[in-house]
Amino acid sequence: MYALLALAGVLLVGGAYLLASATIDRLIRKDAETTGTLWAADFAKRLDDLPAILAGQPPSPESLAFMVNASQLGNVFRFKLFDARGRQLLASDELAAGPKAEQLGTHNPSAAKVLGSGRTPR
Repeated sequence: MYALLALAGVLLVGGAYLLASATIDRLIRKDAETTGTLWAADFAKRLDDLPAILAGQPPSPESLAFMVNASQLGNVFRFKLFDARGRQLLASDELAAGPKAEQLGTHNPSAAKVLGSGRTPR
């Protein structure tokens, strides 16, 4: 009888732990996605030459200075810009070194799928 109660207690505590852990993970992921989305929208609004950068042109000195400052402030650890074909144009930690030809599919297959479908993941 005591063994059955102990087993029920262990199962209850284990289930509660797994539920809490999954909930916390989901909340952290949602917060990161929301922060990244809002940050990217603000970032895009502030870069006047973003269409030219995405077309492969180097950023203007003003945009470059903004990107360097943006990479050092806030709660976004790192950002990368990719063109419509999924090629990396620049990364925040490599701004001084210039663009790098990294494929989005290699870096982040989930993001490449989103780029290809035009839809956000659910």
